[in-house]
Amino acid sequence: MDSPPAPKTLFSDDPLMSLALSHRFPHLLTNCDLPPPLKLFSPPAIDDNHGVLRALRLSQTRARAAEDRAQLVTARIGRLASLLLEESLLLSAHRRWVAMLEFEVAGLRRRISQPVEDDGGDIGAAEIVWCLALALCIGIAGVGFARGRCLL
Repeated sequence: MDSPPAPKTLFSDDPLMSLALSHRFPHLLTNCDLPPPLKLFSPPAIDDNHGVLRALRLSQTRARAAEDRAQLVTARIGRLASLLLEESLLLSAHRRWVAMLEFEVAGLRRRISQPVEDDGGDIGAAEIVWCLALALCIGIAGVGFARGRCLL
């Protein structure tokens, strides 16, 4: 004989239908395979914000420590920059000094290598400068004397 057709269950193979029926009959949705929960979780009470305050305090402490470290690093970088600038200025001054000394040495070597002509009657450059200064002063005095004579 033929077996009777399988009875239709409340939940068919259609997922949309099972979802619609699960909202109408919530007592039908039970999972018997899992044990009941040991602890029920509920929202924290309003006065129970001790953990949040502690976390905030720890965060502020870490932020202050980070700010202190940043200030130390900034001060150290400033000192290193000033030392680097000072050293570069000293190095530049020493290089210029060495270049000036090399120029002076080259001039002295050139003067030593040139033959000295000493014929005894040569007037030095300093004596020429003094003679020109004396002539200029006497000339200015003479012009002043001549103008004074003409005005009288």
